[in-house]
Amino acid sequence: MSALTPHLTRRLTLLFALASGVIIANIYYSQPLLAAIASTFGYSPARLLDVGVQGLHISNQGVMYALAPDARSRITTIYLTCYFIGGAIGSSAASVAYYKAGWLGVCVAGALFSTLLIFSWLAAHRQGRRLCLQ
Repeated sequence: MSALTPHLTRRLTLLFALASGVIIANIYYSQPLLAAIASTFGYSPARLLDVGVQGLHISNQGVMYALAPDARSRITTIYLTCYFIGGAIGSSAASVAYYKAGWLGVCVAGALFSTLLIFSWLAAHRQGRRLCLQ
């Protein structure tokens, strides 16, 4: 067992948890489920989603700052710019999907974007492994 194994295990666990969350969130009847979970804790569904997004920002920035602590402002600028552009693209795609196919179309579009991102991460991970072995 190499020294990288616990680190990779945590990353894969996070990836699978994220993928599971995306799949669950994109189920056709996810709105009543989200409302039930939120009301259990006394929050609105929008507040629950906001807490999730804020947690995502904190974890992402923690990972990025560990890579280059001396470049925090540049990293934050690039991260938030890319986050905004991705959000704008996702909002546009969701609007078109909702117009064409309703809520089911939005769920399918979200699942397709998530699948695309997971496969691009896997391809980059595989490419990085090849570069390390050369």
